[in-house]
Amino acid sequence: MRCNTNNGSIENIINHSYNNLYLQPFLTSTTDSKSNKIINKIQYPLDYSFTSTPITQDFAKGIKLLQDKHIIVPVIEQLQTKQIGTATYITGGTLTEYHPDKPLPKTIWVLELENPILDTESNFIKSKIDANNNFVYDANYKPRISFDLYDTKGNLLQQRKTDDQPQSFIWGYNQTLPIAQAMNAEAKEIFHTSFETETFAGIQDNVNQAKTGSKYFEGSYTLTFAPPTTTKQYVVTYFKLVAGVWKYEKQTYTPNTVLSGTIDEIRIYPADALMTTSTYAPLIGKTSETDANGNTNYYVYDSFNRLQFIKDQDGNIVQKFEYKYAE
Repeated sequence: MRCNTNNGSIENIINHSYNNLYLQPFLTSTTDSKSNKIINKIQYPLDYSFTSTPITQDFAKGIKLLQDKHIIVPVIEQLQTKQIGTATYITGGTLTEYHPDKPLPKTIWVLELENPILDTESNFIKSKIDANNNFVYDANYKPRISFDLYDTKGNLLQQRKTDDQPQSFIWGYNQTLPIAQAMNAEAKEIFHTSFETETFAGIQDNVNQAKTGSKYFEGSYTLTFAPPTTTKQYVVTYFKLVAGVWKYEKQTYTPNTVLSGTIDEIRIYPADALMTTSTYAPLIGKTSETDANGNTNYYVYDSFNRLQFIKDQDGNIVQKFEYKYAE
């Protein structure tokens, strides 16, 4: 890659090296016009060798599971180095730990360095499997984010940054689309329905009447969601149709609360959490998003199923999309 300037040209040379076994790039180097070289070194599951010794460490089990399932492209370690003259310095790195019982990420580890360090065996331990089948890595790697819980289709249900609040998700439409996410709440602490995929009595299907999506409920609806603890306060929010207008309601939640009338978009979550929810037209796109304060935006598509407008709950256009083709 060459960039011309008023003072001449600046040239960066990028080289990619591939492994002949699994045809993935294991090294990418970028050399600038001053001969400084930045190198990314990548290791994959097949770069780690195990012996017949039983594997007891979860980190190692995760890598072995990927190998056994022939999942070879996930990156286990990516190391960033910078070569100046004949010396190579490590500037950053990430490790991805996988669950021992499912081929899904468990923890992202980040290399925390105050300053770049010289790339030598005495300064840095490159990840490997030792003689006891344990995964060994440098002590400067620290956990940054954990992926705690998945559903049966491999969708993420709960994640958490180190020393931060949990973030949780609910998947709908046969576990294909995320219909709710909550900050500062665990997956077991939240509930949501907008009646889009339910089929029990009382559900009405009218896209022009529903608050979100195409369905809503008429009658008495009993909330049976059981919070995991009684020491925390929970709230339930929902929309209720009153005199032809959808009103946002919020109240303290207790199990077996009964909501009556014409209702839609029910959410239960801890009182100190924030929850947003969405509806979709499958194979087209998102049709609504309701934020933590109960404000709803609607997504409108043209006859080619392209996003055309985003409107607020009063019908005002907040964003417009135009598609033009080159002649």
